[in-house]
Amino acid sequence: MRGGFLIDFIETSSWNPPPVGSPEREKWPRLAFLDPDNRLYPVMQEVGGEWVYSADALRSAIWVANRNGDVAISRKASILLSKYHDQNEVNENLNANEQSALRYEISSKIYKNAIGENDALRGYSKLLEDMVKWRAECGNTSVCAIISEAITQIREICSDEKNHKIILYSIANKLDQIEITPDGMSAALENIVSMVGESS
Repeated sequence: MRGGFLIDFIETSSWNPPPVGSPEREKWPRLAFLDPDNRLYPVMQEVGGEWVYSADALRSAIWVANRNGDVAISRKASILLSKYHDQNEVNENLNANEQSALRYEISSKIYKNAIGENDALRGYSKLLEDMVKWRAECGNTSVCAIISEAITQIREICSDEKNHKIILYSIANKLDQIEITPDGMSAALENIVSMVGESS
């Protein structure tokens, strides 16, 4: 460990924190969360009796914060993840095969999240159809106004989801095209942090 961060980037991919409100989660220290008051956005895990930052947890926090519109949390997690890469020079010591495996690991996760955005869009589309039908059949003016406002808000969510999907596919495509060198990999990872942060 250097500077309080996990060194091995790949081994953090098993991130699976306790559910919100669970007794196990309540036992975690406040410092493990980016939102300690609500015990949300956990970004640390216990390793050998010491709480250290998990790179995968930070990426997860960025993703969830962007979906929730928590810009401050997203930027804080992005800064921490940038420090992780700055303080740990492990990528510069990886050989070409290891870097290829790392790139594949990250690309797979990004593609998976992009597919998740697509699934969410299909769900929102069906929801909008039902709400438009409800509004058409609603005879109460005040209720129709509430439904119309909700439809507008859901359409805004759909627009954000589409933008996120486009950004994620763009990131994954760029990763697939980069040359596998230490400098190239570091630059690509920094670009991911920047692009994901801007999607909020």
